[in-house]
Formats: sequence, structure tokens, C-alpha cells
Amino acid sequence: MSALAALSMRVDERGTATVAIRALAQSGRVQGAPDAPPVKPPALAAAEAATRSWAAHVAEGWALAAKIAEGWERVSSFSCGYVPIEVWRADNGVRVVNVQVEGPLVHSSIVIATECLSDNGLPHTLEHLVFLGSEDFPYKGVLDKVAFRNLATGTNAYTDVHHTAYTLSTAGTQGTLALLPVFLDHVLYPTITDAGFVTEVYHVDGEGAEAGVVFSEMQAIENESGSLAYLALRKCLYPGECGYAMETGGIMSGIRSLTVDQIREYHRTYYRPDNCFIIVAGKVGTGELLSAGIFFS
Repeated sequence: MSALAALSMRVDERGTATVAIRALAQSGRVQGAPDAPPVKPPALAAAEAATRSWAAHVAEGWALAAKIAEGWERVSSFSCGYVPIEVWRADNGVRVVNVQVEGPLVHSSIVIATECLSDNGLPHTLEHLVFLGSEDFPYKGVLDKVAFRNLATGTNAYTDVHHTAYTLSTAGTQGTLALLPVFLDHVLYPTITDAGFVTEVYHVDGEGAEAGVVFSEMQAIENESGSLAYLALRKCLYPGECGYAMETGGIMSGIRSLTVDQIREYHRTYYRPDNCFIIVAGKVGTGELLSAGIFFS
């Protein structure tokens, strides 16, 4: 029997690699030289090296699994066609969806379940203020500068009737893992300053004209006949206090009456870890993603 055929491996209940070598060779010595030091056959040496590498891999896998298990619970695991998908939940309630898609790009979305029961544009104005700085990065533009340095196409966001999403795309895994902590800090811990509200949402300039990034954006939309007709249709279809009847971006009269304290209260109400989904689609290992420790701040 050859040395390779004589090598057997088994894994006990804890996953520890146990190697049993039943025959090392007939004597383990070079024939004709009984006093010479023992020489292992090349095949046997290669098999032992492979065994050590395999055992180290198993131990590393179990160590990583134990690390992931601390603070995480796998909610579900399924496949959509040939794409495996895993959903994990952290102790603080944040949920991470890892979509294993082959390819060079990694697309991420931080999704917050939101709704608006008025036309003052609370979710939309908050979305804009998120990009003006956070507790750890209290300056406008930091997020995009970090994104460009990590081979990202920049960051973006949009507001819908029932959620607000913050999106990110990078080339490769490392850029995503480097950017997600910065992006999450902006989403969950924005500064929402009085000055930011004045310049970004609404103000009256020195010439008496109404201005503000959000106000000007919605002013253009409100001047379109199609947008006005669609809003009127929704209010007929969904009477009363219903999110589907409201303009999530806000109408001009609603934005004029909006205050920064209302936006801060809206953020406290909806922007919680247990109301947050992080969806990552790309070639990112689940262990690498969850063990990064970026979801517990």
C-alpha cells in the first residue's frame, strides 16, 4: 500500500482534524544503511504537509464561525436561481443581506423603512442632510472623498413612499468594507445642524427670493403638470392620512413650514438599527462582511 493510500483523515464532532497514518513505509529508513537517519518518502511528506494545511483551514473556519456567532443570528439562507443569499441579524437589530453575485463590482444599499404622513417632505429633507456630515466625520464632502479613494463611483440616495435607500458601488471588496462604516455613521448619526438646514432645505436670500437645495428641487417638480396631476390622483385614491397620498419630496408650502427640530425627531423615530437593512451584492464573503465589526456602533 502506498503512503498516500495509507493516509486517512476524519473530523470529530468539534471539527478538529485528526490524522491517522497507519503505515509510514516499511521501515522509514534507506535500505542498506541501518544507521542512517530516517528519510520520509516524498509522497508521504507531501501528504503530511497537505494534512497540516487542511487542519489549519478547518481550525480557521471554526474560529471564524465562532466569531460570527457572537452577536449575529442567521435569519434565513436561500438561493435565487444560481445566486446564494443569506440574511443575518445583529443583537442591536440591524439586518444584513449578503447576495453572492460573481463579478468585479460590489453594490451596497443602506435601507431605512420610512413613511411620511404629510406633504412637508420630511424623509426627503433628511436624506439631503445626511450627506452634510456625521458625528465622526462632521464635514460636508468627506463621504464622497473617501468614496473616490476606494474606487467607488460616489454615493447616492433616493426616497420612496415606504423606504429611503442610500446606495454605494465599489470596484472590489475592500472598498466596500472601508466605506460602509463611514456611510453608516452618516446615516445613523448625522449632525443635522441649523446651518445645514438653512442652506440645504429652505431660506430666503438677501434679495428676498426663496431658496434652498430641496426647495428649488421640489419647486421645479411642482411646476410640472404631470406631477401635479399624479399627486391629485393619489389623494383621490388614498383619502385621509396615508403615505401613498403624500408627496415624499415635499411641496413648497409644506417645506416652508418645516423646522429642523421636526427633521431631528423624524430621524430619531425611523433611523434606528432595528429599522435598518444593509444589502450587499457582490463577491463578498459573509464572514468577512460580518466580522468587520461595522454594524455595532
